[in-house]
Amino acid sequence: MDYLIVTQAAGYPVSPTKFATESAFAEHLRLLRKKTKHDFDKMVVAMPLLSEVTYQANKKHLAEIETTEEIIFLPLHPQDISFVKFWYQHFFNIKKRLSGQIKKTKIVHSGLSTDIWRPTSFISIYLAWRLKKKTLYFVDIDNRKSAWMNYQTGTWSLKSYLLCRYVYDKLRSAQIKFAVKRCALVMLKSAKLVRDYGKGQPHVKNFFDTVHSTEHILNKDKLEQKCTYLHDTNHPINFGFFGRLVAYKGLDRCIKALHLALQKTKRPFKFHIIGTGEEDETLKILVKDLKLEEHVIFHPPVPYGTELFQKIYDLGIDILLAAPLREDTPRSAFDSFAAGVPILAYDIAYYDDLKDTSGAVITSPWPNVEKMAETMITCDQNRQKLIKMTRAAVEFAHQNTQDIWLDRRVKWTKAICEDESLSDIS
Repeated sequence: MDYLIVTQAAGYPVSPTKFATESAFAEHLRLLRKKTKHDFDKMVVAMPLLSEVTYQANKKHLAEIETTEEIIFLPLHPQDISFVKFWYQHFFNIKKRLSGQIKKTKIVHSGLSTDIWRPTSFISIYLAWRLKKKTLYFVDIDNRKSAWMNYQTGTWSLKSYLLCRYVYDKLRSAQIKFAVKRCALVMLKSAKLVRDYGKGQPHVKNFFDTVHSTEHILNKDKLEQKCTYLHDTNHPINFGFFGRLVAYKGLDRCIKALHLALQKTKRPFKFHIIGTGEEDETLKILVKDLKLEEHVIFHPPVPYGTELFQKIYDLGIDILLAAPLREDTPRSAFDSFAAGVPILAYDIAYYDDLKDTSGAVITSPWPNVEKMAETMITCDQNRQKLIKMTRAAVEFAHQNTQDIWLDRRVKWTKAICEDESLSDIS
């Protein structure tokens, strides 16, 4: 029987035997398939369908998967469809398609439908429960404070905040409660979510969604070279960011914090930004307005893998900056650790957790630009702490590779398929 994944990530059928999706997700699928190959006939990935326009605009950053890899694309509905068309034109076909696949499936792997209006993930979990199939359920972000954060930053109106806080968030919470009650394994990417929803139940577990491999982690020789470099205070700190340039990432706050830090210390800090996105031009205008062209350097996106990690090393990035304006759980945090780069971040739930568990994160009060500037200066001045954080980052990356977490998940999956208790499985 099959292994079915129902996800909100989108895909595009390049040909009858090939589909494209986000590159890191594609590598994750390949590794998961490799580790479950002897337990399931094939892996089926049910997901929204990218439009031709979106595919053409983003195909350089996508990876292609062949049917020969025994990973099959099952399109559910157009990604950009309105909720009216979703319910009136596509719902019954989606239900029929999912039901037919679930009947041929040994286990259903799905998660929280953050999009309340197009809840395909929840539909799959509900159908799997009705058809008495084993289910894995994932939540990759604790969004309970995001509505308040969006209101505080002026991104949302009071009406939007109240609607989300008292309607949408309640519906999302109800989904998680349903999953905890009905699903065989619930994995929540937050210790606080596990505490609040799991209440000590053994099938509700915390997890890290990492994609880096051992080969990506900074080797011992390069780590020692980096620490020697950091010890020399004649070299000012290089800050960095890699990922999508979108508004909620708060990169404008990072640039403004850098500007304040430069004014206060006169140290020639640099900030390397790797990536592209809708905020690209806006950020470049801000840099020009603040006369920071010599200090903020933009680099084109780099495909995930060895090339990206080499780029981070070659640029000499010492600290990753993270200033999300709402709750966020970026995988780039672990990629940063793997590159031997600790993190300076706003004190949202995710980074607070990582600060406690990794020893490689220093936090600054959300969403204060002045405090972030002060923390940037502190990192430059306290090199011993920075070196300690750099070593901790690499060690934590070794402890949390994608292989390690997938092995753990596969172990849990096999246990529930064989009706074994999860109480003593770590």
